[in-house]
Amino acid sequence: MSKSILIIVAFFLIARTATLAQAPSPGTATTKPCVDAITVTSTQDSGPGTLREALLNALSNPGPDSILFDIPDSDPGFDPGTGAWFITPVTQLPHLIDETVIDGGSQRRFQGDRNPAGPEIFIDGKNLSSGSGFVIANARNCAILEVGIVNFHERGIEIYGKKAVENIIRGCFIGIDPTGTVAMPNHLDGILITIQSHHNWIGGPGERDANVICGNYADGISFGVSSFNVIENSFIGCGPQLNPVPNKGNGVRLFNDNDHHRIGPGNNIAFNQKNGVALEGNYGSSGSHFHTITANSIFANEQKGITLDAKSNEQIKAPVITGFSAGTVTGTALPDSHIEIFSDDGDQGRFFEGESATDATGAFTWSGPIRGRYITATVTNGNGSTSEFSQPFLVTAAPAIRNAAFSPRLYQNYPNPFQGRTEIAFELPARTHVTLRISDALGRVVARLADDVLPTGKHSVTWNGRDAAGRVLPAGTYFCRLRTGNSARFTRMAFMPARR
Repeated sequence: MSKSILIIVAFFLIARTATLAQAPSPGTATTKPCVDAITVTSTQDSGPGTLREALLNALSNPGPDSILFDIPDSDPGFDPGTGAWFITPVTQLPHLIDETVIDGGSQRRFQGDRNPAGPEIFIDGKNLSSGSGFVIANARNCAILEVGIVNFHERGIEIYGKKAVENIIRGCFIGIDPTGTVAMPNHLDGILITIQSHHNWIGGPGERDANVICGNYADGISFGVSSFNVIENSFIGCGPQLNPVPNKGNGVRLFNDNDHHRIGPGNNIAFNQKNGVALEGNYGSSGSHFHTITANSIFANEQKGITLDAKSNEQIKAPVITGFSAGTVTGTALPDSHIEIFSDDGDQGRFFEGESATDATGAFTWSGPIRGRYITATVTNGNGSTSEFSQPFLVTAAPAIRNAAFSPRLYQNYPNPFQGRTEIAFELPARTHVTLRISDALGRVVARLADDVLPTGKHSVTWNGRDAAGRVLPAGTYFCRLRTGNSARFTRMAFMPARR
């Protein structure tokens, strides 16, 4: 086995902070049991070189495994019209019960980018009368990367069990075809995470990390009796070009007893036939609380953008916008809390415009250009609970038009993970006002590194892992958010302070 394979598997399973960006050398993996890397070379259901055999071989190995794809275009499962390879199981695939990475992106790295619109590997459940696509059963450190999962009788992906921890879903098309335009629905939810599973990650900060979860017959993503899970930078109910491919239920649904999920930043949750985000704690004994919904684009859902029932998010009340004049929004909300300002042509929050905070009396202000006809806002309290959108406030003046072509770049910090200091670099294509902030896993801002007008070109700042008061922060995952006018970029960092 090549050293590159070992590096990929070890770095993913230990550091958990980078995506699998480098391909192993072709031809170095085998399909023998009890190995770390297994290559799928056929779209057939069973036999040598198939996904089923790869999963069975992974089950026979108690250690971590990486399943790669290197299927030639001569394979009968290749669709030259879309550039995708279709694997069509005839029985339920084996569950993932141990550390396993299913890396659909390896097909692109071996065979070239045959489907620029999305993944090259699709798992199609059209021949099954029951079951879900992939099931992570009480396992940790699994990853499903750059795979399409369509037409299953139940769900695209299920994650369940108290030991189902730190699993990752990235770059997947779930319920939508390889072009990202036509529904190929799973008959229940796109993804279900339940039965005490926690600290799982849907999406990521990288260019290819966004999931597209559309067209499913129930909810896009559902959480039941789970905690500390994250959804970020994914398309839920719309394709990657913001084209409508609605889920028939909610975009995201949290039902029964859930706590401390984070939805955002960077999700596009739109066109779903129920709500964008629905918190339904009434179905559980203790409710569904402390969920942070931050910096998303939520719009054109048929019911509400965000809805909370009586046992959700501490019944936090939405802000009240009291005015908008000369580019300044004023309003009231819960004192000493975080405010996010949005605009929309309806009553949801298509454009995330900026952030503010309430003072001790509950008053807040925010100044800046607005893109939609209406202003809305949410409030998040100190426990991380986010409200519904406020009632929309009509912008009487014509909205300011921003430069849509403005596209700054935020680079991955280096080193990462880091102990003492790390450098954060970014590039601006024009002179503009920049804010650079560090947030923890719950979306709370812990450090502000830049808030100034900067010139065109490359810039860098250094962060020492301390908060605004100079205190060393605990080890964990943090997010760097670069905001410039109408653009926001995010990257994830792992901080591991030296032991004293």
